[in-house]
Parts: sequence; C-alpha cells; structure tokens
Amino acid sequence: MLPELDEVKARNRTARRIALEFKDGDVVNLGIGIPTLVSDYIPEDVRVVFQTENGVVSAGPKPQKEDLRFIGAGGRCLSLIPGSALESSDFSFGLKRRGHLDYTGAGGA
Repeated sequence: MLPELDEVKARNRTARRIALEFKDGDVVNLGIGIPTLVSDYIPEDVRVVFQTENGVVSAGPKPQKEDLRFIGAGGRCLSLIPGSALESSDFSFGLKRRGHLDYTGAGGA
C-alpha cells in the first residue's frame, strides 16, 4: 500500500516522475497544472526545449526573480534562454497539430 500524500506532494511526485521520461534535445509543451511543474525536475544533464501554449519557444526555468513580462500559459513566471522566440498562440498550436513536438502534457490537473 502506498503512503498517503497530500495533494501538493502527490502533484510534485507525479511531475518528478514525468521529468524522467525526457531525453536530451526533446521539444516539449507542458500545459497548465501538473505539467507546469515538470520543468522543475528535469535532470541537469538533460537539455529540453520547452514551448508554451501562449507562444514562448525555448522557455527557461522558473526565474529567481519574477518578471511579469514573461508568463507561461499556466500563469507562472518563466525565463527566456538564449535563442528563445515569442510567437502567437496559433503558431504554438500548429506545432502540436503538425507533430513538431516530442511530448505534449495536456493541462487541467
């Protein structure tokens, strides 16, 4: 029997497990909810390109100091890394529809 986890611990445990699936160079879209937490658990030796539903390509990790100019689809501040691009939401969803992403984590949970 699994130990009881509070909701926050359960969400973080799930996010940590999902992060183990990514390989170096994967292009990943993470939706709102639990998927948003996944980027916090990517191993340091794995380089993943994150794309957000609201149009950020190559989003970086959660910044040390929040900058409200750069917010992901889940409302969480994010950083931009060298080579980042800001695109429209229709471009973002086009990447999904045309199969240009290695993983997509649908949000809502």
